[in-house]
Amino acid sequence: MNPHRISMDDVAQAAGVSPATVCRALRNDPRITPETSKRVHAAARELGYRPDPLLSALVNRRLGRRQSDVGTLAWLMSHPTRDGGFRYRYYQGVHAGAVERAEQLGYKLEDYCMAEPIMPARRKSDILSACWIRGIAAAPVHGASVEL
Repeated sequence: MNPHRISMDDVAQAAGVSPATVCRALRNDPRITPETSKRVHAAARELGYRPDPLLSALVNRRLGRRQSDVGTLAWLMSHPTRDGGFRYRYYQGVHAGAVERAEQLGYKLEDYCMAEPIMPARRKSDILSACWIRGIAAAPVHGASVEL
């Protein structure tokens, strides 16, 4: 495995454009032609480029943009057991899609079972806060009486 993190400079070199063009193309800026955008996206996919959420947060802060929390997102599961939903093919597909999209955006997705009856809701919230979880994705809900 290559320890070098793929950067926008790497994508720019592979696509034959400037790093600024890569930045704009990856944000789907309308100033970038569709042909150039396709070339940049293809190079990014081929190289395995993933945005760095911490770097994005720093840039947004310097530019005075809305600050976003970065790092890890919680996948909130409502099944009574931690592995309950994974028995179903549909659930596996939804989870795999959520993991893939999170990775595309530079995040990691962690599973949290919110239906464990022993734990009060406040304690569950405290756990997410203590783990620096600021974003959540709710898994398909199991049962109508689940409260997230």
